[in-house]
Amino acid sequence: RDTTAVFVASTIPTEEIKWWNSLLSARVKRIIDIHDCEDDSVVNVAGIVGMLSSETKRVKSETKDLMTMRLTDRTGWVDVRSWNHSESEFSAFLEKPLLLQRVRVTSFAGLKICELIDGNGWWHIGCLDSWS
Repeated sequence: RDTTAVFVASTIPTEEIKWWNSLLSARVKRIIDIHDCEDDSVVNVAGIVGMLSSETKRVKSETKDLMTMRLTDRTGWVDVRSWNHSESEFSAFLEKPLLLQRVRVTSFAGLKICELIDGNGWWHIGCLDSWS
């Protein structure tokens, strides 16, 4: 919530840019596999959006909204959080399959969660045409 990262535009394909772009084609993880990932891993995950909620938090004397989306599949559930997105951005996906690409895995209160990495081009959403 307090960290900002910036990629400088470059015409030279650096190792970081190659790695970042390769994440888009990485295998989509089942939700149960997210719980075995190391913190700070960047992964692709798919599931059905089962719940959306927001709560207001006080962060460094500033009021911020924390959006939480629960993704479910036949293996379990995982919460996906964002400090910079709202429920309305995801309401069209409620009770539908959703693919989130390049999300960060972390832990909160002993549970694995995913965080949307903020900024233009940092994460992608895709609807799943078929569920496998």
